Amino acid sequence: MDGDSDVISVAKPKEQDDRNFDLEISVYRTVNGKSHLWQQNTLMFKDPINGCMMDGLEDISTSSGKFTIEYMSCYDNKYGKRFVSFSYDIQSDDFKVIKNIISFFNSESNEMNQTFNCKDNGYLFSSYNDDCEWL
Repeated sequence: MDGDSDVISVAKPKEQDDRNFDLEISVYRTVNGKSHLWQQNTLMFKDPINGCMMDGLEDISTSSGKFTIEYMSCYDNKYGKRFVSFSYDIQSDDFKVIKNIISFFNSESNEMNQTFNCKDNGYLFSSYNDDCEWL
């Protein structure tokens, strides 16, 4: 919200398969026209289950100092779609989780059958590891 354009970068190891797990997501801050690494997360997209056939990262969208990460994964042998939104937190100089939703769905019909909001545990982007405690 300082008027400069910051950058979100996603990198994945060459040896990774076609799915989008084991990613490194970096946020670069622009100050006086120069970008430098600000925050980074390598914990969120660890391959959750060996053989999980979900694709992982699907989208990152930004809006007014916030960003939302959308991804598919496996939890307790169920397929889940995640929406995790982050907003800048001045006290930590990091991005804090402001919305954390998981929707389980039937892989055959592709219909959502359960949606849960996760507790707000003050997670920060730099240390967020895909945790979700149900409300």
